[in-house]
Amino acid sequence: MTAHNLSSKITIILTCALFLIPPGAMAAGVGFYASTGYGEGGYSGNDASRTDLPDLTYARTRLGGGFVFDNDVAGKSLFNYRINIGAEGVADNVADASGPLYYFSGVRFNWLNDFGFALIQAPGLRWWLGPQQGFFVLDESDASGSGILSFNGALGVVSGVNFNMPRRVSLSVDLALRYVFDIATRAVRTPYESFDASYLGNGAEVGLTFSFLVRGRDAYHRYRR
Repeated sequence: MTAHNLSSKITIILTCALFLIPPGAMAAGVGFYASTGYGEGGYSGNDASRTDLPDLTYARTRLGGGFVFDNDVAGKSLFNYRINIGAEGVADNVADASGPLYYFSGVRFNWLNDFGFALIQAPGLRWWLGPQQGFFVLDESDASGSGILSFNGALGVVSGVNFNMPRRVSLSVDLALRYVFDIATRAVRTPYESFDASYLGNGAEVGLTFSFLVRGRDAYHRYRR
């Protein structure tokens, strides 16, 4: 089973399970999000059999979306937990120490966990801030078949604002800054050589997310009383 098929099945199962929960059973929100972002970092060779591997740097842009769940979109609780599961298309400029530039494109599957603490709670608005933790799988390649497959962990900080409207609808925007650690395999496919080699990488990235959520219980009216 490929990473794409596995991620798709997990997303479908979670989406179906959460939409089957009775709307009045929880003060939560479910919906969909759109995301974009940019990151920079580098890779270093981690293959004892290939000591000649050059270090790499990357500059990566992303655009995508997916499924979002938040356990307290418009309530009075100090704490909220938010999960984003989805995918982003990636355009990646990768360079080595000698100067050649490689243009990769592909997809990154995302699992992000936000742990928010309310800074402002007012009728119709919730501003929150907290740590963010995530896991990513990145699969990218170029026209020749060279590419990078990497498994990433991330830690960062995220701040968001929920605009809670009547009829159980909420719009949300959040901004995150993350440190990303990579365990990667680089595949090189050219007329002159073909090999796979291990790399370790790290970098920093920023992410901007826009979410549309439907609240499970109309906390908007309950909060205003």
